[in-house]
Amino acid sequence: MTAAVVKAAPLRAGLVIVDVQSGLFDAQPRPADADAVIERINHLSRQAREAELPVIVVQHDAPEASPVFA
Repeated sequence: MTAAVVKAAPLRAGLVIVDVQSGLFDAQPRPADADAVIERINHLSRQAREAELPVIVVQHDAPEASPVFA
């Protein structure tokens, strides 16, 4: 994996992580490059926090019986 480097203009940058669901990554078969995707997300969020940039995590939440993928 090539490590991404965060270089940002202050007050104009942040990191938005959208809907990374453990259910998707725990399922079999796993998505292509699942481990690399999680590693990349963790790396970028760590770099953003170290650079004191906002990290916004958006998570879909629905009742267990709801037809999420209908």
